[in-house]
Amino acid sequence: MPRRLVFALGLALLAPSTPAQAAEPIMPLSEVRSGMDCTGLSVVRGTAISEFDVEVIDVVAGGPPSATRILIRVSGPAVDATGVGQGFSGSPVLCDDGSGARRTAGAVSESVGEYGNKMALATPIETMLGAPPDAPRGARANAALLRSGRPLELL
Repeated sequence: MPRRLVFALGLALLAPSTPAQAAEPIMPLSEVRSGMDCTGLSVVRGTAISEFDVEVIDVVAGGPPSATRILIRVSGPAVDATGVGQGFSGSPVLCDDGSGARRTAGAVSESVGEYGNKMALATPIETMLGAPPDAPRGARANAALLRSGRPLELL
């Protein structure tokens, strides 16, 4: 190997690496509101990431903060035929923060199992990151709704 090439490789190894890019910014649960139009991301077929529409129906406060969930309705070509089903768990829900930026509000966690699988519960991002979420003022405490959610199952 020529000396110049070895020298260039050595310099490249010593050069500072590019810092890692930050993840999508998060949207605290306290900013999530009923009626928000958001976007869900999931792999529906193959390996391509598909987008689908997500409407926030309500924030459902549980007993402990970790039980709080976001009740959502999904729609769009990627989910019209199936709704939320096997494999959607962990699909991020990104909401517009009002300034045009999409922020991660949470991720699909449980199917409600009703309404053609178009209704689901999403876990707030703070819960996934290990921080207790602060529910918005208008959140309803509805333990029955949280109990009615069913984990996504293998068919």
